[in-house]
Amino acid sequence: MPHHFTPDGLCYELHGPDDAPAVVFLNGTGQTVLYWQNAVRRLRRRYRVLLYDARGQGQSPLDGRRLDLLGHVDDLVGLLGLLDIPHAHLIGLSHGACVAAALAAAHRERVDRLVLCGAGDAPAARGIEILQRWRLILEQEGLAAMARRMLPDIFGPRFLHANAGLHEGMARAIARRNDAQALAAHLAAVLTYRPLAEIVVPGPPCLVVSGAKDALVPPEAARRLADLCAGRHVCLPDIGHSVPVESGEVFLTLVETFLQ
Repeated sequence: MPHHFTPDGLCYELHGPDDAPAVVFLNGTGQTVLYWQNAVRRLRRRYRVLLYDARGQGQSPLDGRRLDLLGHVDDLVGLLGLLDIPHAHLIGLSHGACVAAALAAAHRERVDRLVLCGAGDAPAARGIEILQRWRLILEQEGLAAMARRMLPDIFGPRFLHANAGLHEGMARAIARRNDAQALAAHLAAVLTYRPLAEIVVPGPPCLVVSGAKDALVPPEAARRLADLCAGRHVCLPDIGHSVPVESGEVFLTLVETFLQ
């Protein structure tokens, strides 16, 4: 699908009718716009669907900028302004959920509905340990090794068992779509983010989706986040951190129902 670039280098895709309600999908760590292509195919007839690579992801270069949560919020607000999208539904996974929640807190008028997936009210000790381990492997062994070691952290056991023959291909795809220097900067920045419990406030209608087997975000942290947002929490059994891949049909049905 065709990519476009903002004057300051953000890579994005835009699909669907210009006069339809806007939906923005926000990537998690190590992901690009390719992650959301199934969502595009399902929603583009009824929504104006925006995908983009956050700075330092995919084809959006670091461009010498320091990465922080408010910087990502400013980038997305600028992109929405460039595309003349005054407000939108935001659907974020993991890092993208943090950006979406922060934008909703800072710019309530910009957000219609909010879907946060793979995020909690505060980083869990195990989640911090995993991010630190990824960073160390990236530094000492390189991007390919880190991508392979990510798989059991971002996918649940059931999904990994069902797709045992695809592990190496998935790891290669993660490595191919990322830049080692940018990913190192991203991980360093994420480890300094304020907890969402210090940022979010009740605002737009909110749905929090989590996996019961998520190694990074325990279900109770996701439930607490939903409570802080005065929203609804749905926890999917036998699913890990990457809910939209592991249970794509269920996730998109939840999203469609919530947006309607």
